[in-house]
Amino acid sequence: NLSALKPGGIERPRDEDLALYDRAIERIGRGENYYDFIVEEQRKANYPVTPGLAVRLPTLAYIDAFLGEPGQMACAILLMLAVLAAWWRRLGDEPGAQRHRLVLLSLLFVGAALGLNRYYYVLHELWSGMLLALAFGLHRVDEGKGGRWAASLAAAALALAIREHALAFVLLMAAMAFWRRDWKEGAAWSALAGIFLIAIA
Repeated sequence: NLSALKPGGIERPRDEDLALYDRAIERIGRGENYYDFIVEEQRKANYPVTPGLAVRLPTLAYIDAFLGEPGQMACAILLMLAVLAAWWRRLGDEPGAQRHRLVLLSLLFVGAALGLNRYYYVLHELWSGMLLALAFGLHRVDEGKGGRWAASLAAAALALAIREHALAFVLLMAAMAFWRRDWKEGAAWSALAGIFLIAIA
């Protein structure tokens, strides 16, 4: 049961979109295939099913069904710590940012802590957004050395597999790499975008 409690111990009713994904996770847990039932579920909830992207990607539902709530909670904590650690290191590398690291990281924590709210574990934007924050924190540009971007690419790939809106980030990273004339990195981000578009087609 992923429902949360209001102050005073009263159970908070699920938002309609979250309840939809609760049902999807439950049906996957019973062995059903996501695409065999998701259109029917969205229509019952009065959600659009066209264009095709109105139906969310199945990745998060399968991950949530596999992990269960304890696993989701562990992953949420690990992801938040990874985001904070990546940005702590990144701010340490940025000229002039070292003396502001504690303040900046505190502000980041305010947003990242939302990921610990179990009420929203089924929300695609939560996980995709945190993964993009991790990807950005891991990315480095080393002029003339090709930079460090493999871990950033991996985090962004998972974000993209969860929510297609992450494609904008991937395309921007590709464009910036090409602008710096880092052809290898630009090709890697472009390949990720191309593979995703082929898969979703």
